[in-house]
Parts: sequence; C-alpha cells; structure tokens
Amino acid sequence: MNCIFYTACIASITLTAAQAGASTTIIDFNDGSAPGFSGNYKVTSGTDSTAAAPVIDGVRDETRYLAVPGTGTSGSAFLDVGALGGGSVLTRLNADWGSIDSYNTLTFYAGSTVVQTITGSMFPPANGDQSSASTNRNITLDFNRNLGITRVGFSSGQLALELDNLSVGTVPEPATWAMLLLGFTMVGAAARRRSKAVTA
Repeated sequence: MNCIFYTACIASITLTAAQAGASTTIIDFNDGSAPGFSGNYKVTSGTDSTAAAPVIDGVRDETRYLAVPGTGTSGSAFLDVGALGGGSVLTRLNADWGSIDSYNTLTFYAGSTVVQTITGSMFPPANGDQSSASTNRNITLDFNRNLGITRVGFSSGQLALELDNLSVGTVPEPATWAMLLLGFTMVGAAARRRSKAVTA
C-alpha cells in the first residue's frame, strides 16, 4: 500500500516539475529592444523601402517589429534561446510573419548542427505581398525538446523578413531533466525505506 502511494507521489512531483520547467517568453519589440537576438537586424515600425509592417487578420501592425536584414538587401539574425532567461531548449515558436517571400528562411540549430529549415516557399504564394492574408500569417511551430534546439536563424536573401509578437516556448535541456528525474527517484527511494522502517 505504501509503495503505491509513494510511486503516485513521485509521479505527481515529476509532472509538477516538468510543468514548472516549461517557460514562455513574449518578445513584442515595442521597447525598441530585441532580447536574445544578434546579427543583422533592426527594430522598426511602419513601412519603408527596406521593410513592411506585418498585416495580420487585415490589420496593419502599428507597433515596432523585427526586420532582417537591418541594412543592405540580404542578411541573417540569430535568436539565442538560452539568453531569454527561461529554458535553454526550444519547444514552440509562434510569431506574426509579414510579407512572406520565398527567399525568407528560418533555420533551427542544436548547437551548430542544423535540425530543421523552414522557407517562405512552404507558405504559397510566398511573393512578398505586403497586405495579402496568404503572405502575412501568424505561424506556430512545435518541436520535440529532444531535438535540443538552442538557436534560431532568421535570414533573407533580399529585402526583409519581418516578424512581430514572438512567443518562444522553452524547457531545460534533456540532460537537466535526466538529473532532476534521478533526484526525484532517489528521494522516492529514501521515502520508501523510511516508511518500511516505521511500519516494522
């Protein structure tokens, strides 16, 4: 009887810890900053000759947003997932992606290894239309945490890739979870031994 109770208790603790370890960071760029980003980008507003504000559900974004590149006609920026203060492994990326072009690319890395690449051409017609619903979308990408994605690259071969309202879901690295689970198992084993000693 006691063994069943402690097993259930350990499972409950593990589930609670897993939920507590998950983190979501919202980046809206409204304060002019781009936390976790490096590379060739700019935080801007409005539409000009180098970038166009996303139009989501027929509404043009009047706030600040991220445009890659920040200068020139091509470039890349990178988001370091661990720099956001939550977990260090990406599990979800949600964003408003404006005027999607075939030459826009999102690249997901585990360390320096490319895990997945998403191109604008996967969202037809990918012609960069600045007001069409088909080229201005809210996207959600989910990833298995075991992929170990730690960095996201945003690049454009010509004029810009525009993003706003990023929601970045993260968890601790799988190795960290293994250590936590080992710790919970040891706590459960110690509790079981104490229970048997008291019963005797």
